[in-house]
Amino acid sequence: MAREYPEEIDKRADQAAVAATRLGYGLIPGQMNQLYPDPKPWLMAQVEQGGRPSPRISRRSNEILIEMLALRANGRKALQDWRVEIRQKLDIQLAEYLTAMLESRTPFLDRLVRFWSDHFLLNMNRPAVMPLVLAFEEEAIRPNVTRGFYTMLLAIVRHPAMLIYLDNVRSVGSRSDAGRRTGRGPELRMAETLLTQFTYGPGAAVQEIDIVNLARMLTGWTVGAQGSERPGSFVFREDWHDPGPKRFEDVVIPDAADLQAEAALDKIVRAPVTAQHLGLKLAQYLRGAGVAKGTGRELASGFTGDGGPGGMARKVVNLPSMLAYEQEAYKSPMDLVMSLHRAFGRNDGEAALRDLRAMGQVPFQMQDGTRWPDGSLAWASNGQFLDRLSWIADFAGRTRIPGSLDAIDFGFEILGPLLRRKTYRLMRVANGEAEALTLLLSSPEFLRR
Repeated sequence: MAREYPEEIDKRADQAAVAATRLGYGLIPGQMNQLYPDPKPWLMAQVEQGGRPSPRISRRSNEILIEMLALRANGRKALQDWRVEIRQKLDIQLAEYLTAMLESRTPFLDRLVRFWSDHFLLNMNRPAVMPLVLAFEEEAIRPNVTRGFYTMLLAIVRHPAMLIYLDNVRSVGSRSDAGRRTGRGPELRMAETLLTQFTYGPGAAVQEIDIVNLARMLTGWTVGAQGSERPGSFVFREDWHDPGPKRFEDVVIPDAADLQAEAALDKIVRAPVTAQHLGLKLAQYLRGAGVAKGTGRELASGFTGDGGPGGMARKVVNLPSMLAYEQEAYKSPMDLVMSLHRAFGRNDGEAALRDLRAMGQVPFQMQDGTRWPDGSLAWASNGQFLDRLSWIADFAGRTRIPGSLDAIDFGFEILGPLLRRKTYRLMRVANGEAEALTLLLSSPEFLRR
């Protein structure tokens, strides 16, 4: 006999369900017992554990680059043929990556990795970095996701994939030995992206002269060539570095080789506008675009000093508004596919990749522009919403509920007290399991976080 809808809802159960749904990838059958009555220890344990290496990502970026450098020495065609081969294997790598997410027991930590990976986004559609993107997340983001922001930002800026992606790999000071010899000058893209996207944000009043001087400080930050002491890894080339002191904002930073740019990065990290931008962005990522600005300020207070990503993560766990009952944000395709596959106990990364492709959000492969939409409403336009409902109906028709649960029991297992009475009533009179599942998975409470 189908389970009756409860007359009263324990508010502590609300918090447990919201924690799993908003801060992770949703409840899985049997998980409520682990989270009730207080999900905070479960969340905090993931923060304290930190970003451990993924068991599915094995090749390091310098190994890949050494191979690329050797092929480049054999001519452009050899490198192009290798890239074609790598792209053909890309789906296998992405499926392994998704399998690791489906198998993970730290979904909150995975959501944080996803946030920072989207923030420092590399696009696999650019051939020069396509083979390096997974290694970039594994080496620069995952280990630093609960550490200070300076540590993370330095790892990001010095990573070979980012140096290549933002053209700093060929940035030469015009007054350096190499610049005077070749006539080359500094590339501005790394400095501009650092200030307007990674730290201060697109709405900040960034001066052009600060972009130029930061770019001059970053000259010589490049990747070791074939035959050098550190091929395929970060190197600082002093003969490429623009010499002399440089003014950045309100201070003059003396020439100190690569330490000059590091001093500028430290100043950028500690600027209040950086904390404000990143605090609000994380709040919107977790709660939706309409989140109160006060929530962003609370997360920013965790960022200040040496708190950084780790400080903000701890604030998220202890901030009441993060576990508030309201479901205001639509799930992105990644959130939806992950929550569906995990709920049904499916650890098949290939199947998840096919579903993400059908839903229009293959990891690291943005079709338009350079980054995924920030607002959840971008995933809920009329056309996309209808496509989503059609896809859900197809998924429900080809998927069996795990174990001996019926559709209503399964609904309580994966939504807990978030399951609305209206959805429950519709499921009770559904014509068969597939229809009941379709009603459950297309309900507002499942489509939102």
